[in-house]
Amino acid sequence: MVSVADFRANLRSLAQMDIGPLQPKAKFTLDQMEYSTNGSASGQYTGTGVTITTQAVSGSLVQEGSFSLKAVTDGTANRSFGRTLSVNLSAYSKIKVWERSSATSDTIQFYLQDGSGNQSRWDITTNASAGTWQQDTLTLASPSSTSGTPANLASITSYGFRDLTASTTYYFDTAAASVGMTIAVRGTNLGSYYRGVSFGGQPLSVNLQAAPTVSAPAANPRIDILTINSSGTLAWVAGTESGSPVAPWSSVPRNVIPIAEVYMKTTMTQILDYEDKDTDANQGYILADVRPFITLAQDPKKGADVASASTMTLGNDGNVFDITGTTTINTISAKPAGECVFLQFDSALTVTDGSNLKLKGNFLTATESALILCSDGANWIEHSRSPVASAITSLTGFPSSFSSQAYKWLRVNSGATAVEFIPPSSAVESSIEENTSSHKIRLVGDTASPGNNKRYGTNSSGTRGWISATGIPLNCQQFTSSGTWTRPTGVDNVYTKVWGAGGGGQGAGSIGGAHPPGFGGSGGGKCEGIIAVTSNVTVTVGTGGAGGAAIGSTTGGTGGTSSFAGTTTCQATGGSGGGASPAGGTGSGGFLNLTGQAAVGNINGAWAADPLLDFAVGGADGEPQTGGTEGEGGPGYGAGGGGGAGKSSAGGADGGAGANGAVIVCY
Repeated sequence: MVSVADFRANLRSLAQMDIGPLQPKAKFTLDQMEYSTNGSASGQYTGTGVTITTQAVSGSLVQEGSFSLKAVTDGTANRSFGRTLSVNLSAYSKIKVWERSSATSDTIQFYLQDGSGNQSRWDITTNASAGTWQQDTLTLASPSSTSGTPANLASITSYGFRDLTASTTYYFDTAAASVGMTIAVRGTNLGSYYRGVSFGGQPLSVNLQAAPTVSAPAANPRIDILTINSSGTLAWVAGTESGSPVAPWSSVPRNVIPIAEVYMKTTMTQILDYEDKDTDANQGYILADVRPFITLAQDPKKGADVASASTMTLGNDGNVFDITGTTTINTISAKPAGECVFLQFDSALTVTDGSNLKLKGNFLTATESALILCSDGANWIEHSRSPVASAITSLTGFPSSFSSQAYKWLRVNSGATAVEFIPPSSAVESSIEENTSSHKIRLVGDTASPGNNKRYGTNSSGTRGWISATGIPLNCQQFTSSGTWTRPTGVDNVYTKVWGAGGGGQGAGSIGGAHPPGFGGSGGGKCEGIIAVTSNVTVTVGTGGAGGAAIGSTTGGTGGTSSFAGTTTCQATGGSGGGASPAGGTGSGGFLNLTGQAAVGNINGAWAADPLLDFAVGGADGEPQTGGTEGEGGPGYGAGGGGGAGKSSAGGADGGAGANGAVIVCY
């Protein structure tokens, strides 16, 4: 049996195609006592020494609605009556019930009984004025007495009133259970047939439970979002207090299911259901039921291998594909908008930017290179790519000049530390060399004719390009740990580059029987600028975020902030850890302030800093595989650590640590 109110609520839910899993509720109505005939009332409630009838509105004999329940006792011993109702009240904290008695300060008991016959009983003393309504609040965890063993609140089978006084007339109205400063969430299963909640393809099975208790806002309202994770744990995502609060959707983790938005008030002492919000303007209330009705999750799933072709068609059996062969790919058959695919290449080939492939330039693959594409329904948009790093032995064939400058090619000397610009004439010496003992980088130009030296920068008109660099030779000091830059005499301005540290990769922990891959950490930010100096300067180098442990899919640590604090500060914050909301670090205080790349998806290992774009790139997610592998540490300044690789049964791995930041000071 259910109450009329809850029966109506269930009908409304069914009309909205909601069969109840994870439904948020602030109240459960045991009975509204709305019986229009004596027969319907006595059909619900039976007892000893009590005559049960209904009472229609007449003066003050009804407290709520149109009817109340009337109980008249005789002289029979053990006067009591009750109603059969199977209900789980384990998530509720209190029951409120209206009653009035023809006697003054009459003592009676309300009881709950479980399927084993155990009773919990609460004493009620009626109003000191006979015939006066009174609402009693009963704390479920603290009954006044029991039958010997307290009733199991998870399996209540009946409730009622006992120890009624002889020859007395009682009236009873709405009895309802509430949860106070939280809400109750129904279980995931409706019987053994409807099991409508799953994570990563695995059904989630939890019973009715209460969310953690919340606190009222301090100064202004806020909106919180209640979520549930794959372990069945309820958690709040707290909003920001404001006169016009908004729900904090940007802070909701991507690996949880949202359940409800709840409007919190500074005056609240409990949370009400939405339909009750106007009954007490001081209280918080459920603002919206936000359970997703249909969600098409794109969990990584391996599809059949696909042979490379000029026009390539991917299967519908997954979203992770091995691409075989060496044929150039010019077009990929479209998939529905919003669908993303992960392509891993077995050989070297070219994926051409053009046709329906909207790439960041042609992609020249190598063995184990990877490309992530997302469809807009017609075109494939590049999300990220992962070329395989290889040793550089020499770079030749550069143009003979850069904007009329006499640089011919760039050469990396095998086995040496020098990187050289090789000029066309031996009379012009130009090279970059590293002094490993002092960690300085020195650019040596044409000392005989300084006017021949050029650098790429901003001229006095604010235009970027090749400008005179008569100040060469240029001294640069690199900091890979915090320290102090000592100002040389006569140096008033320095050119600085500052990288924030990368976030650590998430560990690949257990969800059910599987170990899904961890998410990579995000790259640190970058600041580049000319900073005035008047004295020695404190240099701070951020430490890379720690890789998350495999146990519990621990979130990777946030990368540390790096800075050069002259008369103004050039600063770059660290990237977020894998498993948190992906966000690259940000630069500030320079003429060029860049944001590190947020973590990318489904690649085993980390990405290094991009030497062309000159900003830190986020670590990649661990790749699903048959054995768990620890995520790689982030290579390059401020790169995010890779997520731990998962496997299908057990053995997840730790995430990789993010790379430390760095500071370079030139003058």
